[in-house]
Amino acid sequence: MNTTLSPTLQPSIFSRRALSLLLLMALLVSALPARLPGLPAAQPEAIKSTPMALPSAPPDPRGLPAELTSLPELVARRTAQSATFQRADGQWTTVLTSQAMHYQDNLGRWHTIDPAFRPDVGSYTIEHNSIRSRAGLDQAAAAVSAGDAAFIWQAGQLGLGSASGWQLIAEVLAKKDGTGARGELSEDARTLSYREAWSDASLVEQYISQPGSLEHLLVLAERPKPADAQLAGQAQWLEMRAQLQLLAGTTLWAAGRQVSAPLTTAGSLELRNALGQTEVVFEPVLAFEQARPETAVAGEYRVEPTGRADIWQISLRTPWQWWQAPERRYPAVIDPTMRVIRTTGDGTAGMVYVTGQPGPNPWGPGGTDSPTPGFFTGGEIVLGSVAGTEQYRGYLQFNHMPAEVRDGAPQNITQAELVLTPSYKHLPKYEHDTDYNLDWDSIDRAFDVQMWDMDLCNDPAVNANCFTLQDNRTLINQVAFNWNNKPAGVNPYDLFALTIGPSNKGGKGKEARVDVTNRVRWWYQNRPAHGPGWVLERKPSFISGQCDFPYEYLIAGYKIVDQPMSVHECTRIRLTPADARLEITYDPPDMPAAGYNKLNEPGVPSFLDGVFESTEHTYEVQKSVNRWYALGVRGNHNTGPAGAPFPTTGRIDIASLDGTPVEVLEKGSYSLGCGSFC
Repeated sequence: MNTTLSPTLQPSIFSRRALSLLLLMALLVSALPARLPGLPAAQPEAIKSTPMALPSAPPDPRGLPAELTSLPELVARRTAQSATFQRADGQWTTVLTSQAMHYQDNLGRWHTIDPAFRPDVGSYTIEHNSIRSRAGLDQAAAAVSAGDAAFIWQAGQLGLGSASGWQLIAEVLAKKDGTGARGELSEDARTLSYREAWSDASLVEQYISQPGSLEHLLVLAERPKPADAQLAGQAQWLEMRAQLQLLAGTTLWAAGRQVSAPLTTAGSLELRNALGQTEVVFEPVLAFEQARPETAVAGEYRVEPTGRADIWQISLRTPWQWWQAPERRYPAVIDPTMRVIRTTGDGTAGMVYVTGQPGPNPWGPGGTDSPTPGFFTGGEIVLGSVAGTEQYRGYLQFNHMPAEVRDGAPQNITQAELVLTPSYKHLPKYEHDTDYNLDWDSIDRAFDVQMWDMDLCNDPAVNANCFTLQDNRTLINQVAFNWNNKPAGVNPYDLFALTIGPSNKGGKGKEARVDVTNRVRWWYQNRPAHGPGWVLERKPSFISGQCDFPYEYLIAGYKIVDQPMSVHECTRIRLTPADARLEITYDPPDMPAAGYNKLNEPGVPSFLDGVFESTEHTYEVQKSVNRWYALGVRGNHNTGPAGAPFPTTGRIDIASLDGTPVEVLEKGSYSLGCGSFC
């Protein structure tokens, strides 16, 4: 959890953070188990507890431009998703991203996230992330710590199950004489793969690390081959069995209740700390084709005790019929994703897109890049068209705006730019036609994009049908949010191009910078209860205006021969949370120098339960003689009467430094004034 409070008002916060540090140190110096109950008896040897120096993060793995990282950073201004730099002329530039850049340590200090695995003594480790982990050099068990929760995760068996029985297909191999399946790192060091670690050599285990998440994959290179055909014919699900060992103070929860008996759920699992706070979420079970992640099927968790209170058997079940379908294309994946609990945009990362239903097509089945055509998909933006759909529409929103922009003076923002770096979602196959003199693979590809301001209502908290990406409403409320009632956007911008380099040279995206200064100024002037956002849509480049080729044909590698210009129309591009950022340059706040502090930093006695302890905004306070001065700025929470979002009304409780009773400031939004001592 990203919470730093005054020790005067919350004396237990540092002891809780210290517990997190102790748990992490326990993971670093203690051995992973050679065998968890229920797994094969002979497992690779434990990670040794040899003393070691913790690896250091690279200088700056955030991917920010050198123009900014060469400037002095105001580290105290960091939030999970923003960094602020001071320019030579005294102005500040704040960079906001769609994914987390920073994490907090046990003392509330912000550090740069580096999700790369680093080779260490007997293991691969990730230390610079909000979810920290340690995996074996030659075993795919992972010790994980996040906040004040810690656990060990280890897969062991794959089989077929039904109400009447279980058939083993494969299991983790025992290591002999120091040999084993050595973990292999990808080029960016964010994917760790274990090959030939199972009795079925076609199985590969992987861990994929991202800011705030750790994804465990079991990749099946080919269709499973059960030994008992009769039992296979009766099977209901393909089941991966794993062991979850909970370390000190960590508890397992499902559907809002602590797990104490066997259960089955299609929802998520939660790990909570000793205070009952959710630290890690195991997202709902999913299986998908590796080359076509949108071709997926949901599964369920089966949770069973093992005879030890701290160890549970977690079975990930997915429909056997899906795996056996003739149209299934392998490799295919079973995927449990572990992530740190998010505060906003749950499931969207501030990005969604929506596609229409594919049109009637005589060539074959329809489909789109969305697993649910006509409804919203979160976590990325895909732009393009396929199977006769209109152009997909994407939505981008930033929910953590810098609070230091002064009230009543949005003109102090001198520049705001939206920075987008695209990549390919899918490139259709084609035969080069010399008549057109086009070789799409060897040229830069520019995709015209039109953009509008996102038209949002003022208060999402009191209107469940208000379009916003602060939460996951667009994903779960399919009645209110779908293709037929998608927001159209207002105030169109000029067209701009998203450009990607030659695909035969890696297809590297190029930064596009879009001036959004007036929109950001408007946001600070009007302060709606949501972050600013934009609507994106590809503008058709040719006469057709859409791609008419069926999705299934394109994915299967069908070559576009007779319409080479359609290659461009049928290419879909994407933006991920790592591909979008907002840069705002502005005059810094003009607070008096004496007593200049950041509320909620250690030593500043200020606290408002449920509001200030978890917002990612700054509150400036100053004490002069017997007066407190405060600048109350926008937060992500409501205060006061129901339906009155802060800062329409703001209550700031401020305790004096000498411990006298709390005084209350009742001020309007963005106001600078003194409290009840005036």
